Parts: sequence; structure tokens; C-alpha cells
Amino acid sequence: MDFINGCLLAVGERDYMVGTIVNSPQRRAYKIFKDTFTSFTHECVWSFLNKVGGATSWSANVATVPQYQQMISVVVGERKLTPIFNTELVTLEQGDEGYVQYFCLQNNTTVSFYAKPSTADKAQIRFQYVEELLLPSYTANALIPFTDDFVNVMENLMQAKLCLQMLDDQGGYQAFIREYGIRLAKAIQKDQRITRNRPNMFRGGRR
Repeated sequence: MDFINGCLLAVGERDYMVGTIVNSPQRRAYKIFKDTFTSFTHECVWSFLNKVGGATSWSANVATVPQYQQMISVVVGERKLTPIFNTELVTLEQGDEGYVQYFCLQNNTTVSFYAKPSTADKAQIRFQYVEELLLPSYTANALIPFTDDFVNVMENLMQAKLCLQMLDDQGGYQAFIREYGIRLAKAIQKDQRITRNRPNMFRGGRR
């Protein structure tokens, strides 16, 4: 709520977002915010979206995993598996446990394997993926699930979208989108210098 109101003020609008969305301008501003959030979190492989973990559940040779934008790699212990297409997977026998060589992305929450992993293999399988970050439902206390380092950059994108989609202000859009491009490039450069084995300090939130 505070983020959207701040962006509205920056483009010359009133800060009319409150704890409950009840009218058309509020719904429109929130829709623009959701589009901004998705666009920003898909800009690059941000460090705070790069995750490694095991499956949340198994059914035969199919693993359920947290929702992702992109699967980077799948390993069993230290052995990296080979990705294959669905059309290749259907020709392989899935009935018996065996030496796991391949994985296949069924959708953005399930991954199939050949051969069927043993219990020991399942315990060792790890997924490196880019998380699909889901925004919490709108409330007065809802938080943007990353820190001000990134929220401050995303503000310019939101302001540009408000100018274009709500005010039809091409000049304002161009000014904010230029500033966003500059700040985004700097943020990406800074973020990609962080090695994956260091503690990830980009956690937190803002209303």
C-alpha cells in the first residue's frame, strides 16, 4: 500500500490506496503494481530468486518442487542430470528403479525422472532454480518480499507504468523509464557480483 501511494504521489496523483480496494482507480493502480512486480522479478536472475533445494513431495518418478521461473540444473549428489523433452521421456520405461540420468520439466511445479529414482537418490536430488516469486494478497500490512535495495529500483518502473497506463503521459513515461534503465543496470551489476556461496543479505520487505 505504501509503495503504490508513494508512486502515485511521484506522478502527481493522490495517494488514494487504503487497506481495502473498493473502487475502480484503486483496482487499476493495483493491477499496474502487479504487472510491475512481475516485470521486475523477471528482469534477470536476481540473487534473491536463485534457490537450491529438494523436492517437496514425490509420486513414483515425479517430484513436486516450489514454483519456478527457470530450472537451472538438477543434480543427484554431485552428478548433474541431463534435461530431455516430454516426447523423449514417454519412450523410456518408468517402472523400475535404476540409474537416474534424465529429468523432464512437466510444468512449473513438477519434474519427471528416468529411471525411477530410488529412495536414496530422492534424498540426494537437488534443484537449482529461479523462483517464481508470488505476491501476497493485498492488505494494509502486506509486504513486498525483498529489500529496499530492489524496491527503490522498482519504483521507477511503477511510476513509468502509471504515467503510461493511467495518465497517458508519454513525457513522464519516458523520463521515469530512462531513470529505471539506469538504476536497473547498476542494480544488476551489483547483484551479480554476489557469489552464490555467500550468505544472501537481500531479504526483508516493505509495505
